[in-house]
Amino acid sequence: MQVKPTSRGVSVMIFTLNEAVHLPSCLASLTWCDDVIVVDSFSTDQTESITRAAGARFFQRKFDGFGTQRNWALEATSPKHEWILILDADERVTPELAIELQSIAIRAPESIGGYRVRRRFHMWGRWLRHSSLYPTWVLRLLRRGRVQYVNRGHAETQHVEGDIGELEHDLIDENLKGFEAWMQRQVKYAVQDARYEVELESGEPPLRGDLISSDPLEVFELVEAR
Repeated sequence: MQVKPTSRGVSVMIFTLNEAVHLPSCLASLTWCDDVIVVDSFSTDQTESITRAAGARFFQRKFDGFGTQRNWALEATSPKHEWILILDADERVTPELAIELQSIAIRAPESIGGYRVRRRFHMWGRWLRHSSLYPTWVLRLLRRGRVQYVNRGHAETQHVEGDIGELEHDLIDENLKGFEAWMQRQVKYAVQDARYEVELESGEPPLRGDLISSDPLEVFELVEAR
């Protein structure tokens, strides 16, 4: 049964794959929310048990892209509220941001289809205040039925019906899996983004071996040639 969303609250969606190390702190920052939804890509750790112990709703779907995963979740999980906050498990909502989100759910103009928020990256418990990562704006609070996602490289982009507002308070992003895991993820994402850009220019996917090289100039030259 499709649930009719209400306009006086915020549903939160968290997307996971083996996020037992991050999920407890993410869920702990959402005690103000009465509709937390975890969309999992078949984790093999304790992600499901952590979710259920916290009273959140749990769904699973095979991952085939961030955009398609989000579009599926927006339809299949029947969010309780009109406004939906999209999170990764390594992100946390501050008390100030929580208050702002709940206020927006009540007073947001009808013309607004979504809101951007700044991500504040932390490492080893400290804010990377002076890095090039801040401010990084991402569209994370959306009005149901007004945002459609499209896969793009390792991530996604959005088509928004209406205006886009900006939130005052930041979202905290802190990955606890260690620096080596962080570097491996950046390499993986860089390869996926490079493949996307090459396909966009040439209309043809490059060979996998073309984009995996110990020499970054070889990848750059391939992209330039295409």
